[in-house]
Amino acid sequence: VQTKLDKFIFARYDSETEVGWPLHQRFKVRNWPTFIFFDRYGTEIERLLGFKNAKDFTVYLDQTFQKIKRPTEDVPPDPLAALFQKLDIASKQGNEELSLKYYGELERLDPKNQKDYRARAMFLYAESKRGKMKYAEASKILEDLVQKFPESPLAEDAAYLLEGNYRKEGLEKALHFYKMMIQKYPQGAFWYDAYAYLCGLNRYRMAEGFEMAQKAIRLDHKNAGFHVTLAKLYHTKRDLANAVKSMKKAVQLDPKDESLREKLARYEGELSALKNLQEHKP
Repeated sequence: VQTKLDKFIFARYDSETEVGWPLHQRFKVRNWPTFIFFDRYGTEIERLLGFKNAKDFTVYLDQTFQKIKRPTEDVPPDPLAALFQKLDIASKQGNEELSLKYYGELERLDPKNQKDYRARAMFLYAESKRGKMKYAEASKILEDLVQKFPESPLAEDAAYLLEGNYRKEGLEKALHFYKMMIQKYPQGAFWYDAYAYLCGLNRYRMAEGFEMAQKAIRLDHKNAGFHVTLAKLYHTKRDLANAVKSMKKAVQLDPKDESLREKLARYEGELSALKNLQEHKP
């Protein structure tokens, strides 16, 4: 297994630490362990939930490696891609002067984010700021990304990192930001869900959390993740019957997600244990 892993650059994070929690949210990790594989541009290629035995894992690693283009074959398709690659390298090396230079060039060449490189550059630059614990500067960049390019696939990731930054200043700062985004994008289901998820996670403003979760589902009832958030709120409230009901809906919408089935089974087990306890009360 180790020989196969040597083909990859491996990083491990604990979701329950200050560093790992924003990544847990950003990549929507729902199960432990989760292995996520990326290409050299940061695009997710493959995801594995849970464990495999050594034999199956080595086969899986070989198959995954074939999906990732090797550097000799991976020629950047345009100048923006090459420039973003330079920014990525400079950022990883901690070279702030070069990072700022490449960031500025990408901003100039892709001002309207037509190829999403502007948003990707903003996100990468913000991450480098967070790595140096410059959270206020990182938050400003991420806020700009979310507000200027809400349609970018990275807008949600930026919001998750922002929440991580704001959590250091208190829940009210994060909830205020989400309310601001809801006012700006009243049809943006994600922002309602993000507000609700934060309420459920912290057992805070639960009534508002339920209201926001239900609004998100009304806007996009086919999103399994929104039903998971509602289930989390019910579970936090110890309304296990409705938690199970919401998780069943999530599984119905995304039947291939093993982590959803595992969570449903856990909720059903808790509900069964509660009913059994109630039946045998003296």
